[in-house]
Amino acid sequence: MQIKIPTEATIAACEEALQLLSETTTDAEIDLVTTHKYQGAGGDLSWAQLLLTWAQKSEHRTLRTYLGQNPTSEKLQSVCSSLLNLIAILCSDKVENGQQQRQDETLLSKSEAINQLSRLQTKRADAATKGPSISVVAADSLGFGSPDSLYVTASPGHKTLGNRDYFVRASDRIFKRIAPNDRKLHSNPLISNAFGTLLYELFKNTEDHALQDIDGKRLAQCFRVFRADYVSMEKNSLLNSTADYAPLNAYYDQFMPGQGRKHLNFISLSVLDSGPGYAQTWTRQPFEELTEEEEKAATIRCFSNGTSKHSDRYGKGLPLTRNILRQQKGFLRLRTGRQSLFYSGSNDLNPDIEIPLHSWAPQSNVKLARVHGTLISILLPVSGTK
Repeated sequence: MQIKIPTEATIAACEEALQLLSETTTDAEIDLVTTHKYQGAGGDLSWAQLLLTWAQKSEHRTLRTYLGQNPTSEKLQSVCSSLLNLIAILCSDKVENGQQQRQDETLLSKSEAINQLSRLQTKRADAATKGPSISVVAADSLGFGSPDSLYVTASPGHKTLGNRDYFVRASDRIFKRIAPNDRKLHSNPLISNAFGTLLYELFKNTEDHALQDIDGKRLAQCFRVFRADYVSMEKNSLLNSTADYAPLNAYYDQFMPGQGRKHLNFISLSVLDSGPGYAQTWTRQPFEELTEEEEKAATIRCFSNGTSKHSDRYGKGLPLTRNILRQQKGFLRLRTGRQSLFYSGSNDLNPDIEIPLHSWAPQSNVKLARVHGTLISILLPVSGTK
């Protein structure tokens, strides 16, 4: 079976592809169109999550690309500069070109993917990312598990994840990098504090729980990803791109451009991993032993309470971020296991109750396919959006 990643890589289309992947009893091939349109709220990372699911599920992983005849190193570098394309190549064990085969496409593609991965491991990961965006990839199964922008040298030859204050400072730098002209964002330390704390806890969680399965076995395919974007698009374009994902479509529809402006502006932050997922981490039970209701309840408890091995450094990020999302009308999406959940700060009227995470499916009563790992994406409106 061949699964195509289209140019219009929407969230709902991804769910259809995940369903196909879950139903196949043979190794699926991935057909990759190397140019993709922005979908918002981690839309392209939904497809990266599909790729990580494919990598965990399939023993033989063939990726078909369309690089043209005799692709140059410049062409390959351009292709690998897309985070989705990069993860696709890194997850595959064979790369085939849709054009006539004249070179070892696997060797060439893998070589450039490793070069790009190395660039994203430096302190200046933003220099290796196109546009107002920053991507950091920890490819633990490939020996690239400690990117310099998130880890600090504790002793010669040993790195450790930066602490909470380190991530708070990093968040401030990220906002200034992707939204350099947004003075309102830069002048609000509460936002950097909230998101820095949450990002620290989310990434610490991936380090504690996403490197192995619930039986303690090291994952053969293990990736952890952080992504930050500045989104500036006309309202109609945003609505058209999210027409098949109602929660995000309704979220965008509540905003208008500021006076004298044509675009809506947001920052988008996402964390993705390839681990066992929230419900399995919380219950220590395989999915086959959990009903969907039990899984949803465990997912919400895990997300709300945290799962770090060290409780004294977990649990502050979500309340802080929830307050910011409520005050600033932010949006959050969580995809893990068989659950697709969302939260809109505009509809959170009672901060004293558990965070209201609502379920979504492409159609009513449709059961979602299981994904490997967890994807959390956050949107926050910034200057020029009201």
